[in-house]
Amino acid sequence: MKQLFYLSIFILSSSCNSLYKPTTLNVPLHEEAGDAQIAGGWSVSGGELQLSYAVLDNFYVSANGQILLKKTKEDSLSNYKSFDVAAGYYSWLDADQSVKLDVAVGYGPGNLDYHYLVQTIPMQVRFHVSSFYHRWYIQPSLGFNIEDTDFAISMRAVAIHHSNFTDHYNQLIKNVTYNPLAYLEPAITYRKGLKNFKLTAQTGLIWPLTPRHSLQRPVISGYGSIGVNIRFNVLR
Repeated sequence: MKQLFYLSIFILSSSCNSLYKPTTLNVPLHEEAGDAQIAGGWSVSGGELQLSYAVLDNFYVSANGQILLKKTKEDSLSNYKSFDVAAGYYSWLDADQSVKLDVAVGYGPGNLDYHYLVQTIPMQVRFHVSSFYHRWYIQPSLGFNIEDTDFAISMRAVAIHHSNFTDHYNQLIKNVTYNPLAYLEPAITYRKGLKNFKLTAQTGLIWPLTPRHSLQRPVISGYGSIGVNIRFNVLR
């Protein structure tokens, strides 16, 4: 599975400006009530923090946040922030407790603000786009546990509604606020390490279902993340 880490690192360097940047999927794979997890890392969406707590043996709550501030030598500035909360259900699917179902439903706000230049012949075109958006999602996952390794396959369905959208220079983007933008985000998560501390990597795809304009991702693209995961039980 070393290839998954290398693939995640490669994808981290390939992100571009868009009306939506995906966050790392929070796939806690809890075992029992009182199980808590803290995860942090870096993804195409910037620095990320994930929290999760199993309130009951089959029910958990989670919170996720991300921030990205990136400036390049081409006078490009990207500023993304988002936060979401979710409620989830988890259950073992086999008697050996090696395969687990995890389903989360979440909501959160976010905002974006970026400036960039597009070099054309014989001129340069400057863009400045900002927006506040709402995001809803449902995220089913299948998780597998083999000794000190966690592995999960997930599919997140996302709906985005932009409000207070402004194209400050060109007024090229219209009707963004009227209809939700929809995405499918299949992902693979891999964690390896000790029982309570693991290195983690995730890679996946962003598949836009409702293309409307040039700044929404027009084709399927990839994303990745790397980080650490800490697990403990507050009831013990």
